[in-house]
Amino acid sequence: MQTSLYTPKIKRILSKSKGLKVALFDKRSYTVLSTCVPHTYFLNNDYFLLTMIEDKKRIKMEQLTCCAFISKEGIANLMQELKEPFYGAYNLYFLNAVNEDSLKELAKADTSNKVNEVFEIFIDMHQIDDKLFVINEKEEEIGDNHRINSIVSILNTLEIQPIVCSSTNLKDFANELAFSIEKYSLKKCGNVFIFDRKKDMITPLVFNWYYQPMLYDYTDYSLGLITLHKKTYQIFNDDIFTKTRFTNIAELKNQILETKEQKSEKIDFDDLFKTNILTDNNNKIETHLTLHNFITAGSVKNGLLSDLEYTIISDKSFFKNNQEKIHSVLKDKNINFHFRLKFFLINTLCHLDIDSKKDVLISNWFVKKYPEFIEYFYKFLDLYQPKKDILPSFAKEKDLKLGYTPVIMKYIKNLINNQTKNFYFARKSLFRKNEQLILYFKGGITLYEYQCIQQQYPNTIVLADHLIGYKNILERIVS
Repeated sequence: MQTSLYTPKIKRILSKSKGLKVALFDKRSYTVLSTCVPHTYFLNNDYFLLTMIEDKKRIKMEQLTCCAFISKEGIANLMQELKEPFYGAYNLYFLNAVNEDSLKELAKADTSNKVNEVFEIFIDMHQIDDKLFVINEKEEEIGDNHRINSIVSILNTLEIQPIVCSSTNLKDFANELAFSIEKYSLKKCGNVFIFDRKKDMITPLVFNWYYQPMLYDYTDYSLGLITLHKKTYQIFNDDIFTKTRFTNIAELKNQILETKEQKSEKIDFDDLFKTNILTDNNNKIETHLTLHNFITAGSVKNGLLSDLEYTIISDKSFFKNNQEKIHSVLKDKNINFHFRLKFFLINTLCHLDIDSKKDVLISNWFVKKYPEFIEYFYKFLDLYQPKKDILPSFAKEKDLKLGYTPVIMKYIKNLINNQTKNFYFARKSLFRKNEQLILYFKGGITLYEYQCIQQQYPNTIVLADHLIGYKNILERIVS
């Protein structure tokens, strides 16, 4: 991720105020901006100090201007800051639209008349990849107003007044989003499609076999940083990661080593700058080889179970004809309990009428056969409310694990081909072919879904509440 959708806007904002400045953040604005603004941007524009509004032990610097980057969550702290200012002047940059009442309260708090300028900059989503943005870095409860404000912030940045469509069960949400963006009268055309995570809860549960999704499964992967064995690796703005992130595990090591050979060509060792670049590239390659070795070791243990998961999904008769094999896995205490539980959930999602009432599902013969999972199954239904929909499919002439195609790809294909029988269009509009497509995943997105979208529709911008995978799901329902 060398540049960001936000880059032109950020460069204008950071160069706006002249002279030495302080950049002030709250917790959310710091994490949001850290995903799309390199630290050097601040340094190159005379920001000599970056600090947090929650820190009440800061030193007063009345000779300096403060550029405060504030989210909705930071407004209360900003009010207190203006009552007892640390700096001589303030330029306020709100990540998103601020309501009139809050602005009036802030004006009252500014008794010393320290505020020079106020801007709404519409940068309110965390950037995970070139075209992937999430509202929250972790799975948390989000209200629909927060969702809509975040989507609107991206649309403002893109200057797109879109056609809004959704699956039919989300028509109220689609109408509210369409209404919220209308007041901005933006210049460009485009399309927003809202996908309900409930329509495909199978994809977040399966094992992955490509680099970026596997990092999410096997390591602590958040906002471009990977923590492994108490060591943190940065893959934000990593060109090697950009080239290899969609590579399957079987080919990954060779791909990493090939980048080493490419970068070693024509290096002049008398040129100190080029030698430093080579050292940096070698360090990156070692990082990716370390990560490759770790996820390979983890995935080897799960290969047979993964084959079985994908067979359950792809072969409708397997569940009926192979109960003994399924039973042997679900009762095998040598297999991690979490992995047995997710295998149980995949079976139920594929082969039970998941739209039935909870009591009916719990009394199903298959569910009753495994009482050790019932409590967690019930919690899964309560938290994620899965819906019966089309099953994921598989690409022909590919290993099942590598050819898995999530449900969203069928939705996109139907949308583009105007097969929109089960779609709802706000304001009775129609899909605009050849215009910018923006997908929003209500309820979270897997990194594998993002990969599939980017490989087939590379210009598509993808938004989501958060990242999701089996690790998050199992932690929530077993905790």
